[in-house]
Amino acid sequence: MRVEHNLALLGAELRDSPHVTKTYVTSLLDKYHIYVSGIHVQCPSHLFYEGNIIGKQMSVDELQACAWDSLVNQLSVLKKMVEDLDYVDRIMKVVYYINGVGSKEQWKEATRDTSSLLKEAFGKSGEHESCVIAPVPLPPAQPVQVDILVSVPAAMIEVPFFKQEYMEGSA
Repeated sequence: MRVEHNLALLGAELRDSPHVTKTYVTSLLDKYHIYVSGIHVQCPSHLFYEGNIIGKQMSVDELQACAWDSLVNQLSVLKKMVEDLDYVDRIMKVVYYINGVGSKEQWKEATRDTSSLLKEAFGKSGEHESCVIAPVPLPPAQPVQVDILVSVPAAMIEVPFFKQEYMEGSA
């Protein structure tokens, strides 16, 4: 539970049941990897309206807050799957989808805190590749989505406590 402790110290409180967008597969796994995607971001209510995008109605700071919440949601689902984030061998890749206009520098700034969070919470295992895809249309009122790909020990997939309840859009 070292990683969860680090996340709490950094202000990232994992949630018991983040909202799962059930329109597509939210989690996939193979022998060594888990991919988590499609968990709806919980942005402040004044940001929740269709068409709310960085560069028009949203500031970079507001987008940072939404990216943070999106990543916390992904990690919350991942924790439900593996029970203890210490089992994660490595954060392989983080993909940010941003519904917005703006510059490459703004998008990089908006994602900096979440990348730092992973590095600080997971240590060397949190060093990852990242990619920002923008502008991209997202579901209404969702200004950012964060997807993560992690590696886990192969033997872990076989252990009885491994949770598959979030697989294929089920909650």
